[in-house]
Amino acid sequence: MPKPPLTSGPLDPLQELGRAVLLIDNKGSSSAPYQVTGVERIPALGRRGFIPLYIPTATVTAGYASYGGEQVGAMPAGSQFTVNPVALNLNPGALFQFRMLLRFVGTFPTGLSADDFDLQINYPQAVGHWQLQQVGGVINAAQQFALPADANVGSIQGTNQPLPAAYPALVNPFDEAYASEVFIWGQTPMAFTLINNGSAAVPNTAPFMIGLNVTGIRYDLDVWPQLLAPQSTRQFQVGAGAAQMAPPDTVLVPISAFTPTNKGGIG
Repeated sequence: MPKPPLTSGPLDPLQELGRAVLLIDNKGSSSAPYQVTGVERIPALGRRGFIPLYIPTATVTAGYASYGGEQVGAMPAGSQFTVNPVALNLNPGALFQFRMLLRFVGTFPTGLSADDFDLQINYPQAVGHWQLQQVGGVINAAQQFALPADANVGSIQGTNQPLPAAYPALVNPFDEAYASEVFIWGQTPMAFTLINNGSAAVPNTAPFMIGLNVTGIRYDLDVWPQLLAPQSTRQFQVGAGAAQMAPPDTVLVPISAFTPTNKGGIG
């Protein structure tokens, strides 16, 4: 049986170099199998390992960088906005498997804390991840493992990330963030919706940023070589997608969020 692409605990490559993957969107298998022609771990993405999503003042905190697509300006209490961070754009033929931590840099506005903010994810932009029939899933700092503590915002220039008084330092926070793991493929943009659940606004003068720490594995994919076509001895059929012949060890990779379906006569 093919191994699953998602795992709990450490983030490991979903497939070996030179072997096959089938990309599965919300309609099923979207193309013939691809071969993994390159694989590389990305320990942290962006300057100081931080990808901004929201920069209230439009001025990036010193020591960090803006990559495009961030929201600027005030954020009223109870409001939300959606951004498309350019930092997560890929080249054609690239597949990115990654995990996220919701992080904060600077000084929290009065009356707000890390746990007041939820993050929803759409990929493609019109399809939400982690949805049930009545409610959707989010990333919230309250469910994250400390890095080193969600109560401690990211360091500013000339300072180091502080440690809390008690810190179980032997646990990798990204190992515990396995529920946030998703895939993006090629040049389909990703959308993030940030929600302020607090009773206070973020003013446009706040020296404060909200963003992501990201770690992942980037794969380069190419068409399955004609020379290896005799290895494609198993037929794969997923949903309404086209049936595909591929090697038995092919890994099925979900490259789309999947909305809840209502299949008559099932369940």
